[in-house]
Amino acid sequence: MATEVKLPQVSQTMEEGTIIECKVKVGDEIKKGDIIFEIEAEKALFEVESPADGFVKRILVKARQTLPVGTPILILGGKDEDIPQRFVNS
Repeated sequence: MATEVKLPQVSQTMEEGTIIECKVKVGDEIKKGDIIFEIEAEKALFEVESPADGFVKRILVKARQTLPVGTPILILGGKDEDIPQRFVNS
């Protein structure tokens, strides 16, 4: 089942973060806890970990984008899973 990964709130005062680097590419198999993004927030760098196992189906952001907390940034799914249209239009 497809999983939408959202930009996490890494501190209590964080409202937005800037994508510095995506550490994965479409098709990669990742495990829960693997580092998938590096973000900058509040003048500090943070690593974003995958919340689940799966395959990277879509990367929804680009480097240097600044986004609010909770914005979808990546879609995980099964190896041969088709992604529902609602995820594609995110």
